[in-house]
Amino acid sequence: MGKLRRTALWVMAICLLNVSCIVFHPEQFRTDELGYYINHYNACGPVALEKAFEALGDNDASRVDLSREIQDDGNALRHFVSLLHYDGLLITLPNELKTICKKHGYKVTEIDSLDELDLEEDIALVLVWGEIFKREAHWLVFPIDTKIESWYGGYTRIGKIFLLKKI
Repeated sequence: MGKLRRTALWVMAICLLNVSCIVFHPEQFRTDELGYYINHYNACGPVALEKAFEALGDNDASRVDLSREIQDDGNALRHFVSLLHYDGLLITLPNELKTICKKHGYKVTEIDSLDELDLEEDIALVLVWGEIFKREAHWLVFPIDTKIESWYGGYTRIGKIFLLKKI
């Protein structure tokens, strides 16, 4: 049996054993008239981008438009992860956020700690992780979102911090 076929069989077996699989939640695959995944519109990535851009004075980009821009770059990883859990369609990767920010005229600087940010002047996108087996990951906006360092209680870890500055 070929490697590709074995891999496909394993993915199918996992999917069938996993009640969260997209096969059992087809409503998660709903698209609008243009073919974009509707549920991604309210995912934390597009929502965080919308909040950050508004805080920086850019009210032209809605979460729907931002989600569509993200999806324009492809959904292959979202499709793959959705085989394991339907929430996979909600994922927004760090490089996708950086690409959108740059496209909208922002310089993106990755920093190491929230302590490096100025509460009065800085706007940053922050990826926080909780318990991986509970699929806890969320994009937040500093300083708009509060309790970033304890978002998932004692399990909270800061994954990425992207400081945004208008070019």
